[in-house]
Formats: sequence, C-alpha cells, structure tokens
Amino acid sequence: MKTTVKAIIVVLILVISYVSIISFTNSSFKAVLIPNKLISLDKSKLDSDSKGRLIFEGEIFSGYVIKKNLNNYIIEKKGYLNGYLEGKSVGYFDNGKLKFKRYYHSGKKVGTHKGWYINGQKKFEYFFNKGLSEEMHYQWYENGQLYSEINYLNGKPFGATKIWRKDGKLRSNFVIRENGRRYGLAGIKRCTKINIKEEIIDPYVVMR
Repeated sequence: MKTTVKAIIVVLILVISYVSIISFTNSSFKAVLIPNKLISLDKSKLDSDSKGRLIFEGEIFSGYVIKKNLNNYIIEKKGYLNGYLEGKSVGYFDNGKLKFKRYYHSGKKVGTHKGWYINGQKKFEYFFNKGLSEEMHYQWYENGQLYSEINYLNGKPFGATKIWRKDGKLRSNFVIRENGRRYGLAGIKRCTKINIKEEIIDPYVVMR
C-alpha cells in the first residue's frame, strides 16, 4: 500500500513539474515588459548592428514596430526589447483576419507559432524552444487537407515524417533515425542520408 501511495506521489510530482515547465515555456515572454513605443516600419529609418539588434535613430530600440496597409490599418505588430524580438508578434490580412501569431524571447523563437490562410483555414503550427524547432510541426493546404507532419529534435528533423498530396493521398511516410538515414516511403525520390548532426532546419525558410 505504501509503495502504491509513493508511486502515485512521484507521478503527481512529475506531472506538476512538466506542466510548470510547459507553462513557463509558453508564458515567459508575457512577463517581460516592453515599452509602449510605436514606430512605423514604412516611415522609420531602421538599421541593425553587428549583433543583429534593431537600431532606431542611432539607439538600440525597445518598443513595437508596426506595419500598415494602404488603408492605414495595422497589418503587422512586432515587439522588441533591447533590440531583439520579444513577446508576441502578430500579422493580419487586409480584411482584418489573423495571418500569423509568433512568440520570441531575446530574439529567439519560443512557444507555439501559428499561421492562417486568408480564408481562416490554419496554415501551420510549430513549436520552438530557445530558437530551435521541437516536437511535431504541422502544415496544411488551403483547403484544410493536412500537408505535412514533421517531428523535430533540437532543431533537426528526427523521427516520424508524413507528407500528403492535396487530394489527401499519402505521398511520403518515413522515419529519420540517429544515423541520419530515412527509413520508409520517401515519395518519388529514393530514401537518402542527411546529416542530422549539422543540419538545423528553420521551418519558415523551408515552408511550402
């Protein structure tokens, strides 16, 4: 009986710790106070220094950079702190619908990033930890059909990967192992070895 109780307590502690870590990962950027200073991307002279920090009028910028459309509506708003992207960045279509929502901490991508098509259909959903891709990343076609499921570990594709055609038929289904080799159906091309020890993939760069 005592053994069972101890086991339950251990499990509860692990669950609470896991939830705390996830909560911190997704809320750490919310605790940072960004000065309520707005500058327009279209009208401001912006620059960057050798460390990649945003410079405005000769000084390291903290505040929000906004972008407006021809009707003077905000279509992008990005927070900066000490020159680096910080907190929530959002984008909108001209019709006011949400285009993307991303989170940053000290210039690095963190938490869950989401994107949408103009019709409201979800376009992508990624998860980042300290700037690196982690866990399962998803992309969708505009018709709502799932396009890809790619698992990441430390910024590199690892484990299960599936890619579908627009009609819903499976095009690729393979697993990437520790040796960097793909095992399974890789579509038209033959399964090839990739260097997972060196290839850190930015999903925004390789986005369909």
